[in-house]
Amino acid sequence: MNSEQIEKNLALLAQKMGELGITGTILLLGGAVMVAIVKNRPSTRDIDIVVATNDAQQYRAIKRAISLVAQENRLPDEWMNDDVTLIVDQIRHPQKPTIWRDFGNLVVYVPELEYILALKLFAARPRMTGMFKLF
Repeated sequence: MNSEQIEKNLALLAQKMGELGITGTILLLGGAVMVAIVKNRPSTRDIDIVVATNDAQQYRAIKRAISLVAQENRLPDEWMNDDVTLIVDQIRHPQKPTIWRDFGNLVVYVPELEYILALKLFAARPRMTGMFKLF
């Protein structure tokens, strides 16, 4: 997904959440931040997020909306995932996340860029192409 596709798909998610009568907040991480905000990469395979809720019912509703967007728009099942939550839960949460986009039913936050680098280093993933263009 390129930057335009990321924003379009997040807008579709917000629309679907509205149809389902839910609202929510997510933290955008990983390659999507590099593509849409830092703009040091042309694309990413998926959108890494953390669903910002402690409410299990709201979490399931947001995950359902993500799945419906995939089905209705022929996106891969893993177009958006929250696998990174496991890592975020092991390290401190971002200190100063800021609102990147408010889509109405969906508010998207981004962490400070140093946090993105820390996540990559903590995950020790071999694919870190473009990360050090931040500095």
